Amino acid sequence: MGAIKQELLEELRGLPVIDAHEHLAEPAALPTADFLSTGVGLSYFGQDLAVAGWHWDRYEEVMDSSIPVLDRWRILEPYWQNARNTGYGQCVERSARELYGVDRVDSGTIEELNRRFVEANSRPDHYREVLKDHCKIEYSVNDKINGMEYTDNPLFVYVERVDSLVEPRSQQDLGNIGAVSGVPINSLGDFEEACIATQACSRAMRVCFCRFTQGFRLAREW
Repeated sequence: MGAIKQELLEELRGLPVIDAHEHLAEPAALPTADFLSTGVGLSYFGQDLAVAGWHWDRYEEVMDSSIPVLDRWRILEPYWQNARNTGYGQCVERSARELYGVDRVDSGTIEELNRRFVEANSRPDHYREVLKDHCKIEYSVNDKINGMEYTDNPLFVYVERVDSLVEPRSQQDLGNIGAVSGVPINSLGDFEEACIATQACSRAMRVCFCRFTQGFRLAREW
């Protein structure tokens, strides 16, 4: 590797990062998780495995941490070799190597990898170590899904999904906006006031960005 290229890489590795889009669980949710349910089941890598032939009807079995991790791994292993070189597959291998000191992911290493993963995630500072120290992430922009809650965790700022504000589709949507904002909605003026109040509430909860997910649908239809 040329000296200039190496110098640039070293400089880039030291730069702080703003992670612009995540769906990260709070650290308190992680001690009960294991490597397969988090590294595979809760990531897009499962879709790569599905393209490689894995059937989603065994998803719950793979996610069930009461089943020995080696047994669950054997469900996935026939498809692993065909998916491991995708971007998401490389993330799985790289995290195993760089965070947990396991050079490869296979039936001979999965139990030790899982043991190290669970042990590391039982430490209260592990989340910060990975995001701040290893990845150099100043903060992550967290898009809340699946019941995730707002917190005061300094690792995160939040995205508010504003679909119901931009395109309310039912009386229930209006009722939910009224409940969050504290403004009963009986007119267009009430709706405008409720939208403003909702955004004020969001800012107080460290929401820095809005997302209109229906934009994806509209783009596809166009």
